[in-house]
Amino acid sequence: MAKFFPDLQEIKTSSTPYSEISVLRALKKSLSDDFYVYQSFSFIEKKETLKEGEADLVVFHKQRGLLILEIKGGDISIENGQWFSANKQGKYAIKNPFDQARKAKHALLNKIHTKYNFFVEIGYGVCFPNSVLPLNVRLPMNITQEMILDSEILSQHIKCEKAIEKLLSAWAKPLNNVTADFIQHQVLAPTFRLIPNAKLSLIETDEQLLQLTQAQYNLLDFLEAQKQVLIDGSAGTGKTLLLLEKARRLAQDGQHVLILCFNLKLSEYLHSLVPNQTNITIDSFHGLCEKAANLIHQPFIEPENTDEIQAFYDQTTAEFLMSAIETQAIAVFDAVLVDEGQDFNETWWIPISSLVKSKGWFYIFYDAKQNLFARSSSFPITSAPYFLRENCRNTTAISDSLCEINPNAAPSKQGSPIGEKPTFVQWSSYEEQAKLVKTCLLKLLSEGYKLSDIVILTPYKPEKSLLIELKEEKNFSELQLESIMKFKGLEAPIVLLCDLGLNKFAKRPELLFTGASRARQLLFVFSHVDYPI
Repeated sequence: MAKFFPDLQEIKTSSTPYSEISVLRALKKSLSDDFYVYQSFSFIEKKETLKEGEADLVVFHKQRGLLILEIKGGDISIENGQWFSANKQGKYAIKNPFDQARKAKHALLNKIHTKYNFFVEIGYGVCFPNSVLPLNVRLPMNITQEMILDSEILSQHIKCEKAIEKLLSAWAKPLNNVTADFIQHQVLAPTFRLIPNAKLSLIETDEQLLQLTQAQYNLLDFLEAQKQVLIDGSAGTGKTLLLLEKARRLAQDGQHVLILCFNLKLSEYLHSLVPNQTNITIDSFHGLCEKAANLIHQPFIEPENTDEIQAFYDQTTAEFLMSAIETQAIAVFDAVLVDEGQDFNETWWIPISSLVKSKGWFYIFYDAKQNLFARSSSFPITSAPYFLRENCRNTTAISDSLCEINPNAAPSKQGSPIGEKPTFVQWSSYEEQAKLVKTCLLKLLSEGYKLSDIVILTPYKPEKSLLIELKEEKNFSELQLESIMKFKGLEAPIVLLCDLGLNKFAKRPELLFTGASRARQLLFVFSHVDYPI
């Protein structure tokens, strides 16, 4: 049985002429599985303006070729070259059906040639499901008996199939497999999908994610009168957004606010979110210490002896800050809001606390699950912390994966976009990983994403990762490659988390959790085969 497009069961008999229905049923009973029948095959002709063309039926056989059939119902007659059709309502003039079939044929041939630069033979004929061709009738010069399928032929299965095959043989040339596949899948029934607008998708999803929940606003309202507050929130719970909202409220009330974080990149990011904001100062801890050192005329120089570097950043820098506060070289603030508090050394809290005016606001936002530097979790605020329990950053798919990595992670907030499940890829050598990462990047770029949407995170300093070589390639010169530790507190639409698992350091579960939680919408994790995730 021939295959029909659309399927005969989908054709509405109420809107399709009975003459067409009867021909379709006849072909269904007569033609073998090797035939494909396309009803009301439409195409656009482009001349001075667009013009729609249509063939009643296109019959296709992979070996025998293409055939266009016009269908004319009613009692058909020709008088002095004019065609007529008669039914119960009367007799009326009609277009020459053979001219219609011929024009459809040439229009389709021209369309195939101009669009695909491709040539193929196409035959044509006319079906008369309500009429019989008389014996020994004289036909016009442009019509042969093979081109006519009357009711007698259509009503007899064997005759019908032989008539179709004879008409194909008379017109069309045999097709090879390549040509047949091209006609079937590119001309008659191409398969395609619209490519999603990747950038628009990112924007729409971000609009859903980058909003404080009502519960978070309620928390700020509840804490309005409280001056010293600890807020514990897992990755993605909106700690930074909440901190910025608190800073905005205080600044609007005329309070001088210091926002302090450990990470220089996070400090730069916060600056971008509140540019030129009156009454708000933003700095990293060591950035503030360097300013303090300059104010008290102390050189802020990293020691040459590597054994002394750690002590310099842990102790000496804090002493610079404390000295500047004690000599009033540096101003104190009405409010100090600390982001990523788990990254701060315990000894730093003494000068930081001293930056807060008497009866001022002191808020510390932290996440013990992201304590990559193994700092003490002791804070100068002794009251019990308030908890943020909803993930507002990541899609539900990424949030679910974070909860699998760490069961104490916050679940996604209600109404978060679902998103795509993270992709986990394993590699056995750094060279293999580089190829896999490059393939992933090229695929993302081909889908419409930009390098600015993507960040590659590694447990190591970027210059220590072999992936740094990707930045030497022309297409990837603007690629963002960062260490997980330096990117703490930050986020990106798309994260490729790489270099995991080859040694003990790169197998640390907190690295996986912190790195993965940076991805808002798409996450790809590349790990060594000895580190199954």
